[in-house]
Amino acid sequence: MEYKIEPVDYTVTLRATDIKERIPMAFASLDIVVEDGKKIGKLVGLMRHPDFSGVGICLDLIKEIIKIAKVRGCDYAYIAIYHKRLGIIKQYQKLKFIELPAITPEFRIFIKELK
Repeated sequence: MEYKIEPVDYTVTLRATDIKERIPMAFASLDIVVEDGKKIGKLVGLMRHPDFSGVGICLDLIKEIIKIAKVRGCDYAYIAIYHKRLGIIKQYQKLKFIELPAITPEFRIFIKELK
């Protein structure tokens, strides 16, 4: 009998750093979990330093996180966003995330099929 042991639940974190100054500019984290037999990439963190607003770092980080989720075999990418964060909500909509009914009025839920 052959078998393979591999992690199922784990976190991937990316950091964008200013090349010249070596200053951390933004971070993004992805938890990969299995729910109901589906592998899901949950975007659990996206933080950007205010000095780097409007540069496109968050959009680039989201795109890279989605690539990682696909490579890791995720069926979906999922994010819950505070309802007042309209700028980042627009970024997810640009990337074809679909809004789901929210569980609470404070958060908006978005999902993207990756397969």
